Amino acid sequence: MKHAIAIVIATAALAAPASALGAPQLAVPIGTVRPAPGATATSFPANVTPDRKALNGYASYLTTVFDGATTAQAAATAYIATISGGNGCKSALAPLTQPSQQVNAAAQHTLTVLGAEMGDDLSITFDQAAQPAFTKFSTALLRLRWARLSGAAQVVRRYVNDETNVLSLLPSQLCQDAVLAGTYPARVPEGTRAFLKSYDRASNLANVALANLTKMMQSYEVPTEKSLIGRISTLANQVAALTKSDLLQSGATLSTTLETT
Repeated sequence: MKHAIAIVIATAALAAPASALGAPQLAVPIGTVRPAPGATATSFPANVTPDRKALNGYASYLTTVFDGATTAQAAATAYIATISGGNGCKSALAPLTQPSQQVNAAAQHTLTVLGAEMGDDLSITFDQAAQPAFTKFSTALLRLRWARLSGAAQVVRRYVNDETNVLSLLPSQLCQDAVLAGTYPARVPEGTRAFLKSYDRASNLANVALANLTKMMQSYEVPTEKSLIGRISTLANQVAALTKSDLLQSGATLSTTLETT
């Protein structure tokens, strides 16, 4: 029973980072498909120049995020240390790993939801290391002069606002929620529900805004930017892979911290 219950807890924690990769996404590739004749790029040729600057800025942003992986990983490690430290809640879920403890469907649901909270906390901590790079990129984006009535400026502002929003969020009160879950496993802590609702909303808005930004940048591509687009795609995939790897590793460590004595 102890082994089976531990798997439930670990699975919840490890599944969360994978979903957290989509909430929010720091980087997505840009396609190389040219717009059809008569599309936005033809209607607003003045946007080609600011778009080239935006693409170069995006590539620099991704490079800085990727190069700052060590800082992001250290932040995640430091966060886990606060949970395992003297003022943390190490072993808060240990009661659920006792052989005498029965884990029913309600308790499994609580653990799964708590695992999502754990994953989101790690995602917040990891992503905050990207704030300096994002600030530089967003400042450059807001200074670009886009064609009036093209809608590009609005897309940029929405991205900057929504991404700023999600990168400004703080981790949840995980220890408080973990203690409650360990004591009352059949009941999802209210703090967990409120945190996930708020974080999911902010993340979803940021993801939509990033998708719209990359689509907009794609619409003004020119053939000479092919190598730049390829570099962006490589960097975006590297950032995503790095984030996933760290979140999975950190999720396992955090899960062990909470479930073992």
